[in-house]
Amino acid sequence: MTAKQQSTESGGGLRTVTLTADQWNTLYFYLLTSTKYRNGEIEAWERLALETNEDGSPKFIHAADNARYLRDQEKTLHEITQSIC
Repeated sequence: MTAKQQSTESGGGLRTVTLTADQWNTLYFYLLTSTKYRNGEIEAWERLALETNEDGSPKFIHAADNARYLRDQEKTLHEITQSIC
């Protein structure tokens, strides 16, 4: 089985990946079963992004960026899941 995915790393462009049926099923299963965990990570970073020091500055300066990054990754993983099912 072959999957094509747009890549922004290593020069970008389409990539072709050949997987056995078992590998394909394992990937699809993992993407589906790890969704709740990934969403929990996003929620945790979003909560941390709301925490502030006494002076009003962010307590965790990278938390909002981490939440945004993970949201973007989750969207991409959702698109991949939809394309391979």
